[in-house]
Amino acid sequence: MDQAKSHQGHSILGRKPLDYYQKKIMQEKKGDIWCKDKRINYPVGDELQFDDFFKIANKNYRVFKFTVGKRAENSYVCGLQFHYQNIQSPDEVISGFAFGPSDLFTNKKYQTHTFTLQDDEFIVEMKGKKGMIIDCFGIVTNKGNEYKFGGSGGGDYSLKAPKGFHFTCFGGYFSPGWDSISSFTMEVRELPYDDGEDQRRLHTYSLKSYKPAFRKLVDFLTTSEVTKLFRLNKDFARFRHDDYVLTRIGSRCIYSGVPKSIQYIKKMIKYCPQDEVGNVFEKIMNYFNLTQNFVSNPDGRNEYEGFQIVRNGGDGFQIQKSEKDCNFITSYGWCTLKWSQSLKQIFSDKSKYNSDLLIGKIQSGDYAIVAGAQLSETGFGGEASLKIEILGEDENVLFQFERPIKDLTREYKFYNLKYIHSWPDKVPHKINFYISGKDTCYWAGHYGAKFKSITVKIIPIEDEQEKILFEKYIN
Repeated sequence: MDQAKSHQGHSILGRKPLDYYQKKIMQEKKGDIWCKDKRINYPVGDELQFDDFFKIANKNYRVFKFTVGKRAENSYVCGLQFHYQNIQSPDEVISGFAFGPSDLFTNKKYQTHTFTLQDDEFIVEMKGKKGMIIDCFGIVTNKGNEYKFGGSGGGDYSLKAPKGFHFTCFGGYFSPGWDSISSFTMEVRELPYDDGEDQRRLHTYSLKSYKPAFRKLVDFLTTSEVTKLFRLNKDFARFRHDDYVLTRIGSRCIYSGVPKSIQYIKKMIKYCPQDEVGNVFEKIMNYFNLTQNFVSNPDGRNEYEGFQIVRNGGDGFQIQKSEKDCNFITSYGWCTLKWSQSLKQIFSDKSKYNSDLLIGKIQSGDYAIVAGAQLSETGFGGEASLKIEILGEDENVLFQFERPIKDLTREYKFYNLKYIHSWPDKVPHKINFYISGKDTCYWAGHYGAKFKSITVKIIPIEDEQEKILFEKYIN
């Protein structure tokens, strides 16, 4: 009973909004809060993301050098790279991601310029010109110096850091279609101060009491909220390579099957201290090997192999392929794909995972079947539906659930359904998963909802706490 009360208390804690924790931190440690990210412009089109957050293990860095690239014929900014210097140890330098065209430094159609800041010079204002994409990139420092590069088109932008703060830890988006930087982000940090002896120092923190508190907190916040806390508070940020934190977030990313989440956890692992990365990576990959996707053609690269077209309304399905991407696209009438497989078929494919280990875990406790897909609309409105059926040996329906989705956006979002099995006397024998979509404007053609990354996984749940978390995060 006490254990149940404890779980209930934590669940209530987990439902509180993020600003609750932010205010709590500010009340307890005034001056130690980190400001949220700032953004210039918005991503457009087919985007590639860069984020120097993963490379900077200690946040006490300033930008001391940066390179800007532009296209010669129209001066659009097409490349950015920042170099960071540790404020406390100036000899420690980290190079951020070089982002832009792969031939930025070798092709004559691009021009680049590198700016080096003076000692103790910090970026306090971002200014330049932008339209759909960034035309001119510029900064102003605390010493009044201005550095900028790019064209003269577009409208002016200016963003100033609050008094006593500076900009660092940059990120953003490059659009291959526009061959340009479409937006960039930066973090806001406190300016360091002198102690009267010309010795630069920052606030020191007692982390001993923070670690157990944060480990408890991380289980009851979403992955997005956890990473926001990393950026909000410098004490919490130091735990982003913690073995427990990485393992919990990594397991959640594997549950969802969202490619961006998995890329995120891999980046976090990549920049772990070397004495920790091996242990964390092994734990997460062992779990990953147990939860492989059973859908062999999730994005339509092999046309409709493994699927049955149940409905083909409007002008029917179409598969849209490119070098980097592939999607199933629906039309102005309902289009439905069905994926179906028996558990016997699934477990017979030992090339995908260690099936003996997975079966052992399933037999020893509860497990979940998760089915989902990344969905978006194509600009003409869209709605979709996901449906899962779990059938018994005699084809009787043990469980079914359908999820209508009317909040599709131009950006892909992962939606899923779950079935948690805990009845030894009702053994599932077959899984049916239906993905449906259409547009909401009734345009003739292939303009309805589109989807990819179709996923069906079986995931062991080994204890009650893990079951509670699973029910919370897989929705």
